[in-house]
Amino acid sequence: MQAIEGGDLDGLVTMLADDALLMSDGGTRRGRATRPIYGAVDIAKFVSAFKRLAPPQFTTEIKPINGKSGVVLRLPDNTTYSVLTIQASNGKIQQIHLVGDDEKLKHV
Repeated sequence: MQAIEGGDLDGLVTMLADDALLMSDGGTRRGRATRPIYGAVDIAKFVSAFKRLAPPQFTTEIKPINGKSGVVLRLPDNTTYSVLTIQASNGKIQQIHLVGDDEKLKHV
């Protein structure tokens, strides 16, 4: 989270496996990926852009989501903005799944 919040692109790249995969449901808001993103550098660039497009005062909560490590991003009114889950192996993030569809997030 520190690498993302601090805009440390290189730090984020080192956390990701070279062949990492980011999958998104496309979401219902601007700035969502509609296709898989492959590779540490491209994922880091997407995450940095996602952070810039996200509302300025969201909060993050780290919690398990469907048995995986997860992060919930909430707006100031406590509405869930996005949920992401992370799958890691050998100390590197292998996969990130991003959910941003408002209908899917109603119960989070």
